[in-house]
Amino acid sequence: MINARSSLWSALAATLLAAATAAQSTWYVDVNGTPPGSGTQIDPYTSIQFAISQPTTAPCDTILVHSGIYLETVDFLGKALDLQSIQGASLTTINALLSGTTVTLAANSLLDGFTIRGGSGTAGVMTSSFGGGIAVIGETGPMTVRNCVVRSNRAVTGGGLGVYQGAP
Repeated sequence: MINARSSLWSALAATLLAAATAAQSTWYVDVNGTPPGSGTQIDPYTSIQFAISQPTTAPCDTILVHSGIYLETVDFLGKALDLQSIQGASLTTINALLSGTTVTLAANSLLDGFTIRGGSGTAGVMTSSFGGGIAVIGETGPMTVRNCVVRSNRAVTGGGLGVYQGAP
């Protein structure tokens, strides 16, 4: 009886540990990779937004971005993610090319080590354009922007950073 109970507890612990480990993944992005990529270190995705949009990218995942200029807008899609550049803001840029907000954050997220530029804001939020570089819209919960350079963005309200109905 003791061996069966011990084996049952061991199996349960192993299952819970495997589930916890599987719940957090690390994905890789390199603009110089072969599109679209699979998100692995050997075959990285080639777009930050593509990495975020994948159904396999789940809350609490980490996306590591190689240096380069990423010509895109990035929306966390409400997912609590850690988006980090590998070599820092001086070598890793997200440029929206004036096609909207450069980065739209989600609650419980991290944005670390990027130059954020070229944002023109999101239309229809308070004004004709809101949150050029970074926008936080209706999110509750902590967000961290660390080691980022926000420049050359524009919007009627919040050219660099706009927060609308965010709390606290």
